[in-house]
Amino acid sequence: MEHPHRNELLVFVVNTEPDFLTTMRMLLEDEGYAACTMRLIDDPFPEIVRTEPDLLMIDFPYREEAAWQLLDRLGTHPATCAIPVIASSTDPENLVGIPARAGNRRTAAVVLKPLDLDHLLALVRSMLAVV
Repeated sequence: MEHPHRNELLVFVVNTEPDFLTTMRMLLEDEGYAACTMRLIDDPFPEIVRTEPDLLMIDFPYREEAAWQLLDRLGTHPATCAIPVIASSTDPENLVGIPARAGNRRTAAVVLKPLDLDHLLALVRSMLAVV
């Protein structure tokens, strides 16, 4: 996705933990990416549509339906259905359905928490290399 109004690739991070969001913003910006963060409870969908990120990172908390609803909703909008997604969770069983429910996305990847930040950054780089 090319955006004439910005030079950096934009990674949009959705999580329930404010401290995690702050850490991810700093980490991604240190790597040269633009970063947008939002708590899951704040309904990030309109902001995702508005910002047209190049990559989404969504946390799927155990027994939290809001993240699944967001993923399903992303598949219904032309501006969001092709955005690559990295899904994370502390529960491996919670991540099993991600590829099937990721809709028309070119790419969907899953990572188990606690996150290995070097592995996560390598995954971000590889997924953004195909954008």
